[in-house]
Amino acid sequence: MNNKGTSFLQFLVFLLVLTVGVFVLFPNTVPVPLGSAMNQMGLTQAEKSILEQGKQAFNASANSSLDDHFTMINELQIPQAVYDSIPTNPSFQEYLVGNKKQVLFFNIKGVAVAQYFSNAIDQAFLAPDIQASYQKNVIPFSSADINLSCNPPHTTCPEAWLVRNCSTKICIINPQTRRVIVADVFKDYLVKPLLEKYKNW
Repeated sequence: MNNKGTSFLQFLVFLLVLTVGVFVLFPNTVPVPLGSAMNQMGLTQAEKSILEQGKQAFNASANSSLDDHFTMINELQIPQAVYDSIPTNPSFQEYLVGNKKQVLFFNIKGVAVAQYFSNAIDQAFLAPDIQASYQKNVIPFSSADINLSCNPPHTTCPEAWLVRNCSTKICIINPQTRRVIVADVFKDYLVKPLLEKYKNW
């Protein structure tokens, strides 16, 4: 198996472990769509009510905290090596430049949860303040699109770094500071508050 095949296998194993970990560690926070998408997934009325109550409680709270609603947020510095590699590895460089912060999300094809969050991002971008602050990048993605290798002599590059760090998350990239907010958001109604929180970051 070549290096690319090995990287792809490692990535699939990572996604499998991550998915199992979410179900084990957060059994009550696995993302489930609201509205018509919920009906398609066969949720009971009681399950729908619990999710709707959570959304209403969050919206009604004057002190709503993302951290209190099962959101894990990390801030990362993009390595200088990623920028150094751009001349020979230009793919995905557009997400690391510009005056606006970039919202990056990989909408993995055929995965209902990914489409669920893609829809939540689209809804958040209906707000004028979100549109003014961010560039939206929802990327259709499949296993065939995964590329974790970089053109030599570089061992890291924009595409590989962003896929590794953002492929199962919502990422907010600040090109001016070269930093990234990486967020595990387990409820759709947390997407807009997340973007609002980091508008001026």
